[in-house]
Amino acid sequence: MNSKSFKELVQQLTQLSLSQRHKVMQLMTSEADKKPITSLINSQDQHGVICAHCQSIHIKKWGFDGQLQRYRCHTCHRTFNALSGTPIARLRMKAKWLAHEQVLAEGLTIRKSAERLHIDPTTAFRWRHRFLAAQSQQTNTELEGIVEADETYFPESEKGQHHLKRQSRHRGGMSKKKGIVYKLIPVLVVRDRTGKHFDQIMAKTDKKSYTKLLPQLLSEETILCTDGSGSFKEAAKANGIMHQALNTKYKERVRQHVFHIQHVNAYHSQLKQWMYKFRGVATKYLANYLAWHRFQYQQSVKPTPEQMFRRSMGFGNV
Repeated sequence: MNSKSFKELVQQLTQLSLSQRHKVMQLMTSEADKKPITSLINSQDQHGVICAHCQSIHIKKWGFDGQLQRYRCHTCHRTFNALSGTPIARLRMKAKWLAHEQVLAEGLTIRKSAERLHIDPTTAFRWRHRFLAAQSQQTNTELEGIVEADETYFPESEKGQHHLKRQSRHRGGMSKKKGIVYKLIPVLVVRDRTGKHFDQIMAKTDKKSYTKLLPQLLSEETILCTDGSGSFKEAAKANGIMHQALNTKYKERVRQHVFHIQHVNAYHSQLKQWMYKFRGVATKYLANYLAWHRFQYQQSVKPTPEQMFRRSMGFGNV
């Protein structure tokens, strides 16, 4: 635009009403705020781009869709961008995505997140679980040395459902039975002394379940430390894993000054304290909240919005 055209544009702007000026300012601010997020999205080039439809590596750049780099696959001949196939594809208001990741990093509730971002609470709720979906699939399973394992339990919750499958109870009420079928949801937490961590919602806490899971987490050189659960004992024996089972019935807390499950129990306590501020978490979203807390817990410093966003796109810890 030459100087003459620019002067004419400025003159026209002075004739706008107050509401029209406000809309122009919003548009200019929105476009400026999009640049950091689009730069992060397009940075997937550094991590190796594959086709979102057929996972082929034979692709080439195919222009831009808005500010996002678009690609075309030589194999299936379909086009895509870095968001295609991710949980956050087709979400709008990209200019607020990094701000949303900031409220995730701070662990704010839905209501406070909506107030901070000036969006509807239903939008804040949808964004939260879209952004957390990829993180819930990422767990660290390379555990070594002395490894502690124990379960903790959360009440089954149908929060947000219009039709409950059970009789309603007071908020914060506890069930007396264990297992997914019986109103308490078991969550297994496993971690080693270096801080590496694994957690998972368990359908059952029996020998068969642990016999299948433990080899995926532990090597034969690992020493597994648990409470007196017979399921762990039998699973460890079946897989040839060294096992130290504390006799909690007689209040044995530490064995040989080194074998205990205090780190796992401390994590249980911190997890439940962190969960409390959400006033109950729906069971269908529990895995997302576990991943959210896990990522924050594993960071030596509070994660940045950029780090949170890369996790949401499935880039892991990059």
